[in-house]
Amino acid sequence: MFNRIAFFSKSLTRYQTIFKRYNHINNNIHPKILQKIDDITKNIINKENGSNIDLKHGSTSYDSSEIKQGTKLYNLYNTYNQMKQEKEELISLMELEDENQDGDKELIMEAKKELEELDSKFDNVKRQINTVYLLIEKYITEDQLPENLPKGCIIEIRPGVGGSEATIFTKDLFNMYTQLCNKKQWKYDIISAVNDENTATGMSEAIIEVNPVEGMELEDESASACYNYLRHETGVHRVQRVPETESKGRMHTSTSSVLVLPLHDKETKDAKAGILELTKSKDVRIEVMRSSGKGGQHVNTTNSAVKLTHEPTGITVYIQTERQQHRNKAKAFQLLYTRLKDQEEQASHSSEQSMRKNKVGNVDRSNKIRSYNYQSSRVSDHRLQQSVWQCNDLNGFISTDNINKWDELISSLEEEEFNSKLKAALNS
Repeated sequence: MFNRIAFFSKSLTRYQTIFKRYNHINNNIHPKILQKIDDITKNIINKENGSNIDLKHGSTSYDSSEIKQGTKLYNLYNTYNQMKQEKEELISLMELEDENQDGDKELIMEAKKELEELDSKFDNVKRQINTVYLLIEKYITEDQLPENLPKGCIIEIRPGVGGSEATIFTKDLFNMYTQLCNKKQWKYDIISAVNDENTATGMSEAIIEVNPVEGMELEDESASACYNYLRHETGVHRVQRVPETESKGRMHTSTSSVLVLPLHDKETKDAKAGILELTKSKDVRIEVMRSSGKGGQHVNTTNSAVKLTHEPTGITVYIQTERQQHRNKAKAFQLLYTRLKDQEEQASHSSEQSMRKNKVGNVDRSNKIRSYNYQSSRVSDHRLQQSVWQCNDLNGFISTDNINKWDELISSLEEEEFNSKLKAALNS
């Protein structure tokens, strides 16, 4: 009697597992997306029959780009169904072999391994289906796909509230990003690094250009996509700690702003033409002056620093890192072009983010994306539900000693961003 109960208990558990897996397979695609696929299927049939019917509105106008994406969605769904059938066959095989007392255990293990590999591919196809659906519904554009984003980027870091401690935190963030570049094997160039005049260890501005190293075969995909990895850093960063300048041991809260801009290839025809147009534009006011702060033998004795002001937008660029004025000017015009290009793209994607200042937001304690708490050794990203990364040594995170923490954080942010867009599209 005991053996029979044990058998039925084992069978029930097995069938519950199989039922859950089948349920997962059958309900993996949202009904709205299935309806869209059904509309597309009918549309393809109509097109083959010579009809010219619009997907959404049923009018005689025909959206070719929408049909292109629709056909891709249709083909992905066919692949999805083929994989679903393969999974069902594998599950049936495992079930039959498991029921047979003389079942081939080695065959079951091979089928299980194949099922795990198929699960991964299955999830990838589902992701592609959801992505194409977002494209069709115009919640994302082609140029926003990770594979189409510029590889390089520019990071700008500036102190916010907190006085001298904010400039010290800015220097810490500067060190964090440069060390991250080294860990990821990215090439970086310091465009601007202005030390704070009031503190020995603070910075009032830091601008870094980051690019992947060309010609290197790297296992880590993020090593060739700097901008896609770092773009989530845009926003206000907050630190909670006892500052070096605090004599009474009191906890302070300070902020720094980070802005990550996509860096378009400056060697392309369009980029060269855009930069050349800026150099000739009457809208750009050019000022030259002596570099400030500590420097080399000639840095403070010649008018090598360059300041550009784009009068229509109010965007200013100040570069003093090079000893030669013409090099500073070249860097300044490239940075100005990058900022203007980013502003133009933001305006095309969203009118609410048309101005550069709206992308960063106000540098205060309320508009923050991440907090670094030294007392409790905790990093909290406020865009995530599970936002806390417990670090035994917070300086280890700041100095990027543990790259897995970074990869985990960026992966979570990308997933949250994608899911929020998909949720908005499905609920509209």
